[in-house]
Amino acid sequence: MKNVILFAVACLIMVMFINTGFFGDWFHEKVLVTFDDFSSQTDSMDINYRERVRWDGGYSFATGIAKYFTDNKIKNPVLLLPSDKYMKVNKSNIKVPEPIIFYYFTGYRSAQCTDSDAQKANYAIIIKKDKFAIIPLTKPQERNDIINLFKHS
Repeated sequence: MKNVILFAVACLIMVMFINTGFFGDWFHEKVLVTFDDFSSQTDSMDINYRERVRWDGGYSFATGIAKYFTDNKIKNPVLLLPSDKYMKVNKSNIKVPEPIIFYYFTGYRSAQCTDSDAQKANYAIIIKKDKFAIIPLTKPQERNDIINLFKHS
């Protein structure tokens, strides 16, 4: 019986402690908020959904390109990524990920127009009529033209 009374007193002290003063404010702002967010977060446990929310447009941009490469069974593509300046000139608000981030998202290699690997690119992303287009770069002159387009936009 003594243990039950001690347990009840300890619970009462804990309840009073977390409902008063600084610790009460902390408990309500930090701990209880977590429980409110928990149910909404468990509703969206899909990895792709959580990645899109965390990484924003760059993740969707990269995974869309990866889906194109996968669907068309393109082996070992090296993608030439557009520069930020090119994206702004063409009124696109998508932030293009850097090559290392692009690789992290997709597993595909890429290069920016200022990289030495830009000459190895065999595909490029351009904007045609306000839409993205993935174009093959089969000739060195095509590649150089696109690199210059990205650099001097």
